Amino acid sequence: MTNTAERNNRISLMLSFDNLIDVSFFLLLFSVFTNIFFDGVNNYFYFFAFFAFLGTTTIRLIFRIRQTGRVVLPTITLWYGLFVLYGFASILWAYDPSACFHVTSRIIQCLIIQFCMAQNYSSKTALPRCLKIIAFASVMSSIYMLSQTPLDHLFKNPFGSASSSLNPNMFGVIYSFGALITYFFACHHHKKLAYPIAFYLVFMVIITGSRKSTIIVLLGILLLSVLLTQRRYRFLRLLITLGAVLLILYLIMTVPELYAVLGRRFDSMLGFFTNTEEDYSMTLRLTFMRVAKDIFMENFFFGVGIINFHVVLGTLMNSSTYAHNNYYELLADLGLVGFVLYYSYYVYVAIATFRRALLGSQYAKLMLTLILAILLCDFGIISFYTIQVNVIFTCTTLLLSVCEVRRRTPVPAPAPQALPAAE
Repeated sequence: MTNTAERNNRISLMLSFDNLIDVSFFLLLFSVFTNIFFDGVNNYFYFFAFFAFLGTTTIRLIFRIRQTGRVVLPTITLWYGLFVLYGFASILWAYDPSACFHVTSRIIQCLIIQFCMAQNYSSKTALPRCLKIIAFASVMSSIYMLSQTPLDHLFKNPFGSASSSLNPNMFGVIYSFGALITYFFACHHHKKLAYPIAFYLVFMVIITGSRKSTIIVLLGILLLSVLLTQRRYRFLRLLITLGAVLLILYLIMTVPELYAVLGRRFDSMLGFFTNTEEDYSMTLRLTFMRVAKDIFMENFFFGVGIINFHVVLGTLMNSSTYAHNNYYELLADLGLVGFVLYYSYYVYVAIATFRRALLGSQYAKLMLTLILAILLCDFGIISFYTIQVNVIFTCTTLLLSVCEVRRRTPVPAPAPQALPAAE
């Protein structure tokens, strides 16, 4: 009786500690997703949440080591740690060694957050909880940002530009991931309330004015509709979802407020590709990519050093910014070696996740969609030192950890059958 009571008390204590970890993780995401307390100046709230998440994870690790005598180093930590070491080593051949330290702190924070997530959410019950926290943080972030945005700025400027230093495109990326995760829970777990929340986040993506994020979230919802639906209902679900997507696009192009913030940008993009209109944003991005390509060709294997693209760009143009493309930025900064080192793990995770999706894992289908979304996002953002994107990619690797744990769990041998009595 005493042992049962002690075991119940231990379980209750662990559940309370899990709640404390979840709260610290949510506060961390809320700070990062809003960027209000994560702008390099007023970041006290962010560091409070960061060290709370790190501290609670450390305490859990101490108890785990006392119980099992060992600690597992996650694969993602080994991979990203190796990438970080290579990035720091690029100081030796960097065009401007001092520039390599501009994001040192941020990269180390990415590494620590990945490690803590892997320690806390690598189980069959914890992974869904992690996804729900991310979705909830994206919703609360959008509500907070709405409360800080003047009404006269809501449809005249990209959402977030008036109340945050974060690029509106990044808000679009954050809300896209939140929408895809919420839509997954609506489809897979039949949570009807999740449908309006998902489409609310799609609306938030639209008013950020991000063409990239809008295309990604709509394609992602279409893909999830196909992957998560039983074969006999698949065509009907796809037809309904496709109708909803076409309706959204129609509203973007016909509702004056939505057209002003996003529709005109689609028109400009189409005009650019058909050579009927100039698109300053697209032209500038392609120019940066061409410069990054030239830098890569001149420094093929090792690049010019991490975060050195903008330094070289400043000597060639009257501008000093990033390449607006993660692939070209990596090639220019760290060369072919750094590019292969970084994306080889993406390929490994994508293939492993695809295999689990073929076996029928619904969560693997979500993770595969998120990986594809990240790879599409990388055409327009820099993600290798961005915490927001690293959190999502870490989630996709947690599924593999769950599968590995289940595979390592020994299956009890069947009880031996009694021999029939001799007659």
